[in-house]
Amino acid sequence: MSAINARGAGAPGAPGAPEARAVASFTGGRAVTAPLTWGQISIWDPIIAAIPNDAFFNLSRVLEPSRRRRVGVDAAASAVGQLVSRHEALRTRIHQSADGPYQEVLAEGQLDVDLVFADTDGAAAAAALRGWLVAPRFDYAAELPLRVGFVVAGEAVTHIAIAFSHATVDGHAIDLVLRDLRLLLSRGHITTPPGTSPAALAAREAAEGDARTRDALAHWRDGLLRIPPTMFPPDAEPSDPPFARGALASSAVLGAAHRLAVQHATSTSTVILAAVLAVMARWTGHDTVALRIISSNRFQADHARIVAPMAQSGLAVLDVADSPSFATLVGRMSRAAMMAYRSGYYQARTDAQVVAEVSAERGVEVNPYACFNDVRSGGDGILPPQPPDPAEIEAARARTTLSWLEPPASYHCRFCVELLHHASDGVTILLTTDTRCLPAASVERYLTEIESLLVAEALD
Repeated sequence: MSAINARGAGAPGAPGAPEARAVASFTGGRAVTAPLTWGQISIWDPIIAAIPNDAFFNLSRVLEPSRRRRVGVDAAASAVGQLVSRHEALRTRIHQSADGPYQEVLAEGQLDVDLVFADTDGAAAAAALRGWLVAPRFDYAAELPLRVGFVVAGEAVTHIAIAFSHATVDGHAIDLVLRDLRLLLSRGHITTPPGTSPAALAAREAAEGDARTRDALAHWRDGLLRIPPTMFPPDAEPSDPPFARGALASSAVLGAAHRLAVQHATSTSTVILAAVLAVMARWTGHDTVALRIISSNRFQADHARIVAPMAQSGLAVLDVADSPSFATLVGRMSRAAMMAYRSGYYQARTDAQVVAEVSAERGVEVNPYACFNDVRSGGDGILPPQPPDPAEIEAARARTTLSWLEPPASYHCRFCVELLHHASDGVTILLTTDTRCLPAASVERYLTEIESLLVAEALD
């Protein structure tokens, strides 16, 4: 390890700007090129479509090493080097060619590590460093898919900030990477082998994926033949900016969803999704509502340990023509969500082919242009054993907040709902809309109606 001057791009005094740099060396054992996996292509396409605004897709985390065993810069840089050596995804560059994108795994190399020195509030310094690392877009063909920075106090590294390219990891993969980094920081080694590499997975998908793809696309075709052409037609003039993004942070939503999930033997994700679609049906008047559910694709054999983006979208279709009760709707949603998740793993881009085929048959573009993505880690396993009682849920509404986030400059969806953790007992519902379909004022009302519906059902 050697420390050198700060990055030339770092403006003096800029929030999070590094003050020095260390080097983490890695040796992975092999260099290889391979096609992208299905999951990689599924995120690569929207990333490329968003250029030059593709930094929107970057991911980041902050890890705080154990206070019982503080490590210095040299030891922390060594741990990062071992981490990159262990996981091929972290030493992968992605190239475009005439035949399509492909990945190049490096056998060895070095990763620069930015250093920031903090005397007091290391957490604030780490947050600023995280922002510094995640803000610029990645150069996918030339740059490693992660950027790392250390916050240093005295001789110890107190925080590690990491920014990731979404083209090579997803949220689950990041959890695996950070778990391994913790082990390397505390033990200095890991004895268990890593999961299947992305290059090996790409080869397996090419050899074994036809039957799975046929089954998935059959579900897609059936659903596309039944749904309205789209959920929210772009009937209005776009505003400036053209997209709106609101975030409802609510303990009442999670408490109500937890209570209803226990009653109906399902998950909080399914309950909230049912509420999203119930409000959609109310607003649109559609007899059938639908959206793409982002499937993590971690339930297949050995997928849980793969460090790579695995998510693809499945199609969830819900019939509401008979004006079902919410209890009935939750049951239907459970079955529809399960079918969507099962149909969410297939040869990349073939879903677009089915959309085009059905659109041609029906004589109109058929695409819900709506999606749902629960990105909370841990699922319902981190919830307390018993849900809150009705009085606690009702009282929690007073703590609900709604905030506005900077929307993307462009987006591949007209209506996108994401679920994130909020504090220890809440959930944030993030809604991004194309303002031709739902203006900013409607975002707040839609989010509030979701909360009101869930709380009313939980108190009933």
